[in-house]
Amino acid sequence: MVARFISGKSIEGALRYNEAKVQKGKANCIGASGYPLDKEELSFHKKLARLCNLAALNERVKTNCVHISLNFDPSEKISDDTLLRIALAYMAKIGFAGQPYLVYRHHDAGHPHIHIVSTNIQPDGKRIALHNIGRNQSETARKEIEPLFHLVPAESKKKEQQFYLKPVVAQKIIYGQSETKAAISNVVREVLRSWKFTSLAELNAILDLYNVIADSGKEGSRLYEKGGLAYSVLDEGGGKVGVPIKASAIYTKPTLSKLKMLFEENKEKRKPYRDRVRNCIEKALINVRVNSKNTLQSALEREGINVIYRENSDGKTYGITFLDMKAKVVFNGSDLGKNYSASAILRRLQHKETPGQNQLEENKKRINALLRNMDFSKGFAASLARLYAKGICIITEKDEEGNIKYLLGYRTSKPALLVPASAKFSAYLKVNHFTEELHNDLQKKVGSEAFKAFSSGDVLRILTNTIKDYLTVRQEYEGMNSAQRKLKRKRRKPNW
Repeated sequence: MVARFISGKSIEGALRYNEAKVQKGKANCIGASGYPLDKEELSFHKKLARLCNLAALNERVKTNCVHISLNFDPSEKISDDTLLRIALAYMAKIGFAGQPYLVYRHHDAGHPHIHIVSTNIQPDGKRIALHNIGRNQSETARKEIEPLFHLVPAESKKKEQQFYLKPVVAQKIIYGQSETKAAISNVVREVLRSWKFTSLAELNAILDLYNVIADSGKEGSRLYEKGGLAYSVLDEGGGKVGVPIKASAIYTKPTLSKLKMLFEENKEKRKPYRDRVRNCIEKALINVRVNSKNTLQSALEREGINVIYRENSDGKTYGITFLDMKAKVVFNGSDLGKNYSASAILRRLQHKETPGQNQLEENKKRINALLRNMDFSKGFAASLARLYAKGICIITEKDEEGNIKYLLGYRTSKPALLVPASAKFSAYLKVNHFTEELHNDLQKKVGSEAFKAFSSGDVLRILTNTIKDYLTVRQEYEGMNSAQRKLKRKRRKPNW
């Protein structure tokens, strides 16, 4: 069982959400605890009045709505009667035994689940504290209830398998095929919950994936002057269609003021993902074939990153945005650093020079001659150390089929001057587990100013030991079980 405890400021909004599901045949009210009438005799207004009358006893408390969902494994066949008993036990264990509440069973997902609507204002006007109740009381109640009703424990499911328990699945909206307000609400709620963005433009870059836009109005308009926000559906051409939905009319109220607070929170939350996006861009730009906006876009898509070019009416690119679909984070190019702004990226693409045939052939001859004269009998670490000591580096990249390829070149070489490794040498690198991580460590080592002061003999010794340490740690890691690997990751990485 998975419990989601949500507190809010609109009892009517939570109740209307569930009643709307009932009207569409996607839910039914299976219980009304603490009401003087049976559930069949309760109209919407009678349900609402009972909760609102309690909330009115303490007008100083603004967060007075409790909206809970209890979610169960798809394999479980649970009757309405059992669900009511589970709801009764759960509410008692979190301290809501004396509160009135309504229980709705929803049928719009692939797993059994119920929603519970209540208030935290008690008959004496005192409030039930909600701080950390989801983390503390709710989690304790869940763990105690699971064995009582023979439920599948939440801990028995991997995190990726628990995704189906999330009540909102955002889908691209096609105007006319779904109710506009409900569709927009689902998309916006899911995007705000799972993505990290720091501006309205970045949010719209994500919403565009679902044919939705958040509009704050043109300067001078009433919407703009009032600091309002409206959400609209987009057609295939990117134009707004249908009636815009005010942010305040959506259940979660994703208003501009609320978004601005989220922007500030996300500035810190997205920092850990910046290096991955940068590294993917650099790796793509090294590829000889990446020499245009389209080829960069295709290369990054293979890494799970969408690229959006912002253009003016003349077709000139003035901005670039990167959407990491894996980490659910969005960056404007300039946020990654001055080398990743639209103008800098375009310059790097345009200035990729096609090397003269003589220069490329010369590189091939020198690298192949060096490989022919190397003594590989001393082992992989010594051989690789000798290559890096002589200024040769090895870069890994994936082709369109996802196969790893190796390119050799001098550290100061332009990407277009890199030489593909022979089939024999590629096999040698692969069988000895040469990785991009090892290359990056070696590049850092030989590129540092302190390293340049060593003699050639010391250089070889340090590089050889670096490679040996790396391969030893990797071999140990691959031989561990999952628990040991998890423990290993917590420990500090060896200081090579």
